[in-house]
Amino acid sequence: FHVTISYGSSGINAEYGGTEADTAVARGLALQADADKLSAEFSSGKYEYSNIIAQVNSLIQTNDKAVMPAWRKDKIRDEMSSMKAKLDKAKIEQEKVLVQQNAAEINDIIAAKKGSTFLVEVLKTKGTSKGISEGLKTMRKKLPETAAVIFAANGDDVFFHCLVPKKISGAKGLRADEWLASFSDLLNAKCGGKDMYAQGSGCGVESMPEVLKIAKQFVETKLK
Repeated sequence: FHVTISYGSSGINAEYGGTEADTAVARGLALQADADKLSAEFSSGKYEYSNIIAQVNSLIQTNDKAVMPAWRKDKIRDEMSSMKAKLDKAKIEQEKVLVQQNAAEINDIIAAKKGSTFLVEVLKTKGTSKGISEGLKTMRKKLPETAAVIFAANGDDVFFHCLVPKKISGAKGLRADEWLASFSDLLNAKCGGKDMYAQGSGCGVESMPEVLKIAKQFVETKLK
């Protein structure tokens, strides 16, 4: 049996030796190594949010259940909680930029496609559902007689919104929800909406060529 004394920012830390105690100390060191690795990944800026936040949450849960020195458990919990808050803040800021980029690109599409009866477009910028929504608010004002489906991808995730003017919906029987339903299965998508506005999200960017083909065929058939 032995006692190891160390000095840290939180004061004096004592670790008690012995078979069970040694195991607890070793467990704490291993979890600290995992925490340090995540901290380094976050600091590098080279991370995927969904991946790193899942690892942070998992480590927080493991740390809370682990039998280990209390001071180290507190230290790891504080570090991971702080990182989680920073990750969430960074994600919000990144999404703000993407929303602006998506809306700006849709504005360019509006300028280039004036007079079009319908649009089926995929954004080149990394996509967000909110970004498409913001862009279509402008489209509703500037192209009031144009039906549109706008897609945007983010990794393998695909977001899409559909806008159908009331005049077209009534005269041609084109419904936004039915338009999305024509291709949503290809993206394993969940959709919602009604006749003049609908939206959805799914995954499978490799299916986009076929999705676009079907989306165009559907609206062309309706608008004949």
